[in-house]
Amino acid sequence: MRLVDTKRIHHIEEVVVGNTDPTKLIDVTVVLNPETSAATLLEKLCAREGLSCKLLDALHATVSGPVATLSRVFGVSVADYRVEDRTFHSHAENIVDPVGGVAHVIGFDSAPIVQSYLKRHAAPAPKPTDFTPIRLAELYNFPAGDGTGQTIGVIELGGGYRDTDMAAYFTKLGIPTKPNIVSISVDGAKNNPTSPDSVEVVLDTQIIAAIVPKATIRVYFAPNSDRGFYDAINAAVRDGVSIISISWGAAEKYWTNASMNTYNDLFARAAALGITILAAAGDNGASDGAPGQNCDFPCSSPYVLACGGTRLMANRVGITSETVWNNHTGATGGGVSKKFAQPMYQNKISPLKGRSRGVPDVSAVADPTTGYIIHINGADMVIGGTSAVAPLWAALLARINQKLLSQGKNRVGFANPFLYARPNAFRDVVSGHNNGFVASAGWDACTGLGSPQGDLIFNIFNGNLATAVFASIPPLQTPTAAAQPAKSDKKSKTKPKESPAAAALPYAKSLPKPHTLSNTRPLVYQNPDLYRY
Repeated sequence: MRLVDTKRIHHIEEVVVGNTDPTKLIDVTVVLNPETSAATLLEKLCAREGLSCKLLDALHATVSGPVATLSRVFGVSVADYRVEDRTFHSHAENIVDPVGGVAHVIGFDSAPIVQSYLKRHAAPAPKPTDFTPIRLAELYNFPAGDGTGQTIGVIELGGGYRDTDMAAYFTKLGIPTKPNIVSISVDGAKNNPTSPDSVEVVLDTQIIAAIVPKATIRVYFAPNSDRGFYDAINAAVRDGVSIISISWGAAEKYWTNASMNTYNDLFARAAALGITILAAAGDNGASDGAPGQNCDFPCSSPYVLACGGTRLMANRVGITSETVWNNHTGATGGGVSKKFAQPMYQNKISPLKGRSRGVPDVSAVADPTTGYIIHINGADMVIGGTSAVAPLWAALLARINQKLLSQGKNRVGFANPFLYARPNAFRDVVSGHNNGFVASAGWDACTGLGSPQGDLIFNIFNGNLATAVFASIPPLQTPTAAAQPAKSDKKSKTKPKESPAAAALPYAKSLPKPHTLSNTRPLVYQNPDLYRY
């Protein structure tokens, strides 16, 4: 049986170079349905075919071998393609499930899948209107904390950092203890500070480490490919981090439904394990850098906290103004998903009308002209973009987790339903647009609920701002017309019931109801033990 929507969406400018060398050794990640005997059958099949098969857990296996054998087993023809100066291998057919119970196979396509979302400030040096992460934590009223006991995963698909830059930066900020930043190699990628993508890596890690210097920051370096991206997130989930920050993405239209299903299942399992996942909403306004209006993925997943961007002005006393980021440097992403239906935690937002997921969920400063001061290659630099917002919010939630755990309470986990239940914990941004949607009172598709008032955000999870709304995520869909979000409706007459399957889970109070994203495989996040070694 061929798996639906598993053939790659090819770029209009790419050309076929020729068939991939049949003796070339490659690895693929096989995503399994644990309710079948697929794992045992796959091991036997690989043994007969002379392939290496390593079961990672009940849901994942790594299969390795020559292109010729893997192509025959999974029913695809692998060819080399070229776009501009990049060469990669890929396939044009849907993948075959050779054993029954295979949900997806990731790795036959090595093309770059996503981009990072940062913007450099053209000014040669920081200005008074730029901010250190510590100053932003003060302006946004983050609760006190240093991240003790917290482990944050940062996903990077290129680049690296130098210990000398880190040491110089934290000394300049007056942080006496060297933060614990650990490099994790995924699928052969490593810390490579000579790469142009290093600015993204340094931005993410320095923001988090400056605000929570005693947290453990695990930086997962992976190739920029569908498999590399998935495997990096999967590694962070398997390692048991409490928060995952993602500053990479691409417009939904550039993803296959099969890949989005698979990633979304992974995010659902992370929610069941009490892991918060945050992702940048993009820096290209409502188009997300593609024709028409588009949402960015993975931030459009209903299990991900989507992070939009603002322009922030402040004086010594505090914030003086905050508007939608949109100028010559770029604009915050945001809009209505063409792939995911409206989750129940957004049911108070009347413009979405029960049809589509709206993004972003939250926001913070992203304009590089009022940007983040970092230190790279021996010099200070000012960076912006929604790439910076995801790690900023990750650091806020790490401080909140630290306080919650010190009081004997659960960490934040799946945050979205709690945040939407208490929009008064946000600074509402009501001025500006993103070249497709206009800011308004309440949630909007420019800055979501708004920017954080950190002490009030903490009170939500501390139990001082009432109960969260349960999230029910409808199936993957393609609406015929996108809803036009504007002003949110503050009234809600119904309260959804708790999912019985979620009742036994440690984070049941915020876990979405069970649902199916395709007709061929159920979600398995109801049993987190399947995800253990």
